[in-house]
Amino acid sequence: MGALKFAKQAGFWGILSLMVLVVGACLAAVPSWNSLKNKGLVPEDRVPQKIIWRAKLFTSKAAGHIPELTWTEIWKMALHRGGFGLENAVEGVSVDGSVENGYNTKADRAVGENIFKQRCSTCHGVNAVGGIGPPLNRPGHRHGDSDLAIYNVLTHGIPGTAMVRPSLTFA
Repeated sequence: MGALKFAKQAGFWGILSLMVLVVGACLAAVPSWNSLKNKGLVPEDRVPQKIIWRAKLFTSKAAGHIPELTWTEIWKMALHRGGFGLENAVEGVSVDGSVENGYNTKADRAVGENIFKQRCSTCHGVNAVGGIGPPLNRPGHRHGDSDLAIYNVLTHGIPGTAMVRPSLTFA
């Protein structure tokens, strides 16, 4: 059940609790954004916008509009540089179309390549050309090839297949 629906059923105190939660999350974000602003990583005029879209994101999740992601996933994604593209989700783009891999630097890709060689190449081949598992070096994967679809496979595995949930950190 969405948090907003629960709040409505709980009446005044439920709605008040939900509002306190959203305002609290926004206030908790202020020191973090000010730190980024002071380091020159976020332009000063963009800080309020970055806090506002995140407040809208959490409100949308509370209203039950983002079932594709858990609260923990949204929290981690929203705190990451670039917010994984979730700003687009509050502007009307689907979550599947919004989520972008937030780990896309050259160093991130090198780490990902190393993880693939160690954990995935046994089934998917050294260059992802396939083997026991399907090839991954092409578009049009059976379970989707959006960043969110790939995230879900790497987070949950694929039930009924050899692709089990790998033990990976969020990063």
